Amino acid sequence: MSAVKDYKFSNTILIKNIKKLILEYGINELELSKHIQIPQSTLNKLLTGNTKDPKITVIRKIADYFSTSIEQLYDDTTAQVNMGKKVAPIISWQECASFDYESMTQKKNTAWLPIEYENNGHVFVLKSKPVMEPRFPNNTHLVINTRVQPNDGDIIVVQYPNVADATVKIFSINGYDTYLYNLNQSEYSILSERDKVIGVLTESRFNYI
Repeated sequence: MSAVKDYKFSNTILIKNIKKLILEYGINELELSKHIQIPQSTLNKLLTGNTKDPKITVIRKIADYFSTSIEQLYDDTTAQVNMGKKVAPIISWQECASFDYESMTQKKNTAWLPIEYENNGHVFVLKSKPVMEPRFPNNTHLVINTRVQPNDGDIIVVQYPNVADATVKIFSINGYDTYLYNLNQSEYSILSERDKVIGVLTESRFNYI
């Protein structure tokens, strides 16, 4: 079956839920169409109500991207679509040291990034800074796990004393000392007890848009 005919629900509910998820994830129509690999024109016709009988393959791609189900996309019994926890909040470099997952879920303007696994409150996302180029091109999403123990060569997020923004360093073990190198490895410092290792980079995603 190529079209959604088994769901006796209004497309108005579907459109409302998809638009809500787009807003919560901090993306736009073009970005979503590229992520799920369908033409933007197809997605636009759906979201503007010009597609009266949307293909189930398209709806399934949208549901999979937002970690929900087709049934939930058509469900108007709750105020929110149940996205599960396969998402991570995109936070600022200032928020790293005091990261609290639950508080992020309460903020209306929090943007979210889909991830491949359940987030039990220990994963967040940062946007790369220009100084991180060329290792991380501008607009790269950095997925950080706060429960992973860093190994030699890992890229970590660290907070230095009396510095507002956290930063990324290369974690290097040499004998009894642990060194923190810049991404270009031109400078380094020795990890001290006052330095707070916040988490380990587990994934980076470059946004071409």
